[in-house]
Amino acid sequence: MKLGKTRGALLAAVLAALPFGVMPAQAAGTLTISSPQDPGSWDPIDTFLVNWSSVATNIYDGLVYRGPDTKIVPGLATEWEVLDEGKRIRFKLREGVKFHNGEDFNAEAVKFTFDRLLGEEGKKGPQRSNYAVIEKVEIVDDFTVDLVLTQPDPVLITKLAGYGAMIVPPKYVTENEEDFVNANPVGTGPFKMTSYEPKVGVKLEAFADHWGGAPKLDAVEYRFISEPATAVAELQAGRVDIVIPPTIPISMVPTIEADDKLEIVSVTSPTVYALRFNTGNGITADERVRKAMIMAVDRKAIIDAVLGGQAKQIASFQSELSFGYDPEMEPLPFDQAKAKELLKEAGVAAGAPVQIDIRGNDATFGEVTQRSPATCRWSASTPPSSRMRPMFCSTTSSRRQDRRDVPAELGRLDA
Repeated sequence: MKLGKTRGALLAAVLAALPFGVMPAQAAGTLTISSPQDPGSWDPIDTFLVNWSSVATNIYDGLVYRGPDTKIVPGLATEWEVLDEGKRIRFKLREGVKFHNGEDFNAEAVKFTFDRLLGEEGKKGPQRSNYAVIEKVEIVDDFTVDLVLTQPDPVLITKLAGYGAMIVPPKYVTENEEDFVNANPVGTGPFKMTSYEPKVGVKLEAFADHWGGAPKLDAVEYRFISEPATAVAELQAGRVDIVIPPTIPISMVPTIEADDKLEIVSVTSPTVYALRFNTGNGITADERVRKAMIMAVDRKAIIDAVLGGQAKQIASFQSELSFGYDPEMEPLPFDQAKAKELLKEAGVAAGAPVQIDIRGNDATFGEVTQRSPATCRWSASTPPSSRMRPMFCSTTSSRRQDRRDVPAELGRLDA
């Protein structure tokens, strides 16, 4: 059930006023950021968590990069060419690039990264399936590689801009134990990790030799703060400069707006919030039940009352900023009578249980989920009964997660 798309990642940044200016990223110094979650591992193949990406994309580079305007631009590859009717992509690689540990970046590093991702090591994590269309990597010369595909994939270039496709140093990964690599990431990115204290925070230092030039900041510190009230208090006290989502619920926005030292920055986001149904078993295996649950929820009421109007209804898992978005698709309407009719056709008994698993560290998401059953407005004789179960995601759960026994999951897709 597509509940809505954030019109802006409303709290994409909440900035404290600093002596050196409004936008601290334009001056030397240390920027301190509150992040709601410790991913638990910094290996690119281990995770799909957004809060991994907010840190690790400063440490790693991919062959391509998604710029601030969301457009794909060259990264470790300077150019690419699609060959063999879409079944081969040739990348010209950037020369003279070094990993943080001094290893050279070259075609061997690209091949190692994808062989590892698509091999036994990658099988342990959630990323391999995103790149399964890659049959093999062929080295043409030291700075040219071909990705040979089993079939054309129109979104592969986009996938290469994040997560599992981040390039890792072969010697470093091979010579060190898995747990050490997980906690001590090495990439080619603009910052290198100097400290990681699990459940507490991460410290990054500028990598002056980055191929794109030295960063404008000397250092960045991420503090893992999951409680909204604590994050806001630290912001107000000046101990953090930015709070990134999804820590702060919409309901706390007035508190932040009332503080003249703080600023809310709202930007358009590709994030989609949705109920993802288990179609394999339980009552949600029946399409009529899934449609009924969608049509029974007053999504406009959620957007207006919970999200402060900072969202809109959407008909697919792709936002208007994402590849594959179809503006002609329309959401199912809010139609209480039709929903009851569909449930009756499906033979769903009154009080049939529905469990919704949610990410417990996403404050706004939790509010939306709590409101979803309330806005169904079922009559007393027909409702399924819902139970919320917060799930606090970790690297372990993201690598081993089995969703087959989850009746209905409220999740988030990020394009």
